[in-house]
Amino acid sequence: MSFRQYMEQAGVRAVEAFPEELRPEIYAVSFRIDHAEQDIRYPYLAIDYNTETTVRWESREPGGVDAETARWHYAHFALADRGGVIGHDPHDPPRDPDGAAVHEAEVKGLGLWFEDVEEEHLEDGDGAVFERLGAHFDDAVFHLARHLHTSGRLAAALGRPVPVVVFDMDRRGFEAAATAAVNPPDLVSAFLTWGERHWS
Repeated sequence: MSFRQYMEQAGVRAVEAFPEELRPEIYAVSFRIDHAEQDIRYPYLAIDYNTETTVRWESREPGGVDAETARWHYAHFALADRGGVIGHDPHDPPRDPDGAAVHEAEVKGLGLWFEDVEEEHLEDGDGAVFERLGAHFDDAVFHLARHLHTSGRLAAALGRPVPVVVFDMDRRGFEAAATAAVNPPDLVSAFLTWGERHWS
């Protein structure tokens, strides 16, 4: 099984396990890309969601944020992992050892593995290994988000289509391009409009 295939199966299971009582209120799913121990070799995807009730509560708190920021800023809904983690889970014990093993075996087979994390300038004929490692994981994440839409599995789980918002807090501006790339345009227009004001 390829890591893409593993990610696809695990991601479908994650959204289909969202609590039934919250599904009518979930307006967006978040995909947060991060790395265990800040090591590029050990990426993971944390899946979460936000609800309309959470937006109302956060925007009504004294000194709280406006409703659109509560709705779309990752600090308000993308920092948990209520949908689970796929890949190199930083928790002990890890919750996805199978995904970590599939990922590691695949990148080793592609010649993208290295043993010394300090070797930040490893090069091969196709460019920096660090960049290719990141791109390999991004590809699997983007494939999962698109698959959730094109297969109808996300809409079936929640009763309607909702956007998948992709974040990486170490890459400024990444969320706009990544989210636009994996969703039908009509689902992300509000997010991108807010983002234009927030990131400019």
